[in-house]
Amino acid sequence: MVKTIRPAKNKPLLDALKGHNTLNLITYYPSGKAVATPLEFLELGGKIYARTRTSSYKLKRIAKNPRVRVFASNQRGSALGPEVEARARILNPDKESALISEVMAAFKIRNPLLHPLMLFVDQRRGHSRNVVEISQ
Repeated sequence: MVKTIRPAKNKPLLDALKGHNTLNLITYYPSGKAVATPLEFLELGGKIYARTRTSSYKLKRIAKNPRVRVFASNQRGSALGPEVEARARILNPDKESALISEVMAAFKIRNPLLHPLMLFVDQRRGHSRNVVEISQ
């Protein structure tokens, strides 16, 4: 079960993404160069969760620098809302498997046809998925 946090802590982030399904996640190279990536997200317990391939470079950038910026966007990354500073955290599959399962189940409920297809294609290609938690 996801712990509910004080809503006021993440209120600017939640308000900026309210009514949207896609966010643009801006991560940073060590040089400071910004890289934007549109991702599908969902909100659980006052926090934002997005899924991505475990081998993605965005996870490597987050591991080195958890400071990110996010804004609501369409699937192509065009801005649909204000930009908000946040922190991203990669969930540890060994220690947080229950939370990862809960998030993946929520994505499956949202996309009952696309989610299993995406996981099937990833499995066939030898990819795995991980979850990123975004909060302020």
